[in-house]
Amino acid sequence: MLYQARNRIHAGALLLTHPLAGSVKPGESPYRSVALDEREGALDMCSLEVIEGAIDRFNTIIAGARQRSYDEQTLQDFQLIDYQLLRSGLDSIDPALTRELPSIRI
Repeated sequence: MLYQARNRIHAGALLLTHPLAGSVKPGESPYRSVALDEREGALDMCSLEVIEGAIDRFNTIIAGARQRSYDEQTLQDFQLIDYQLLRSGLDSIDPALTRELPSIRI
């Protein structure tokens, strides 16, 4: 997924949320959402540097990690964490972005 985001950035998209936000280490969670502004335009070098750094960090961490297997409840917990991190990132950019998203409470 990080590679797909990088490809969109090369096509002119702007990275809105950091791919390594939050306290969940890459390789621990099977979920990692990022938000992009799909505008078309010149390559944003800041977005490219951030996504390339995230890809490098992710590859470094998972290179030595063992393959993890999670039960359904744990996967749902990781989905909730990922959703809340993405929602928080979007809300910090512009609260209007999250008005239509459902609130999930634990």
